This record gives sequence, C-alpha cells and structure tokens, in this order.
Amino acid sequence: MIDIEALRQINYIIEYDSTSSTYKYVLLKSVINASQKYDHLIKIENARAHIPLGLIVEAWILDYMPFVFKNIAQQNNKSILDKPLTTIYDRIFEILNLDRTVEWEYAYIQFFKAFQDPTTELSKEFFQLSKKIAAKIVAMPMKYIGESEYGFFRPSKYRFGEVKFSNNDIFNSNFLIVNFDTFSISEQHYNIFRYLG
Repeated sequence: MIDIEALRQINYIIEYDSTSSTYKYVLLKSVINASQKYDHLIKIENARAHIPLGLIVEAWILDYMPFVFKNIAQQNNKSILDKPLTTIYDRIFEILNLDRTVEWEYAYIQFFKAFQDPTTELSKEFFQLSKKIAAKIVAMPMKYIGESEYGFFRPSKYRFGEVKFSNNDIFNSNFLIVNFDTFSISEQHYNIFRYLG
C-alpha cells in the first residue's frame, strides 16, 4: 500500500525545495535506482530502509563524469562541481589520457572500464574521489532535502571519512558498499521509490 503522505512529501521536495545545483536531483535519481536494482542489499529495520551509501557514491561518480569532462556547469554560480572534486576527475582523465576534444561517450566508456577494474594508481584516485563525494552527499543534499534537517535521509555514521585504502585493497563497488556504511529513509518512501520510481 502506497502511503499518500509519503508521496506528498516526495512531491514537495521535487516541486518546492530550493536548489542551487543539480545535487538534489542526482541524489533522488540514485536512490530510486538503488531501491529498484539493489533491494537485496537494503535492510528494513524499525520502519526504515537502510541503503548502502556506496551505491549512491558510485552513481554520483559515474553520473557527474560527462559534465566534468565537458565543463558543463551544475551549480547556480556556474561552476561544474566543487574544485576538489573536479581536480580529482581531472587527474583521472589525465591518467587515462582522455582528450577533452573527443566525444564524451567515448571518454565515458574508458572511464567506466577504468572504474570497474582500476590500476593501483587509479584505485587511489577513485578512492579519494569517493570519500569527497560521500562527504558532499551527506553535507549538502542529504542534509537539507525535505522540510527539516536530516528529516528525509538519515546517515547512520560518517565512517567513510575514516576509511583507509591500503595497497592490498581492491577498489570496486563492493569496497564502497562494505566500507561506506548506510543511510536510511522511511520504509514508505522506499516503497514509493521501489515501485513507482
């Protein structure tokens, strides 16, 4: 059964929440995607759905790549992303020898392949990018989306800030899921995302 009040809250966020960047929409898109494709990784406890933050971090890294690559502004102040984020993306593009004059689709394929099976050098860059994106997600859209601070999305912990990456670690989706903890949304919101998108 779909909860009408929960549906109203989501509608309020989409229609009335103030936005100064695309962060809110990318967060909603990635949470919907996680709810629909990775329900086997989501735990329901005390009427809340606990979702791995690593799923959202991975989605952000991949979703924002074309915009950074082609220098397309994502914020009202005409910047693409925060400077520390774009700097890491730029280092990754340089390591991959990606020329910004090529079509973004070609660059995206190379970037995606590298993300799935990174070299040691790229693993460290992707790890740093993941930590900074996780911090951005929690500090910005996750904190301020909806009608009250942390009313809609609730991070469980901030352990991703303490995560270390050693030479023995393998950077991949599983690493993000295991090490970046979870956040939670109400079970009603989760059901709407899962079944209605």
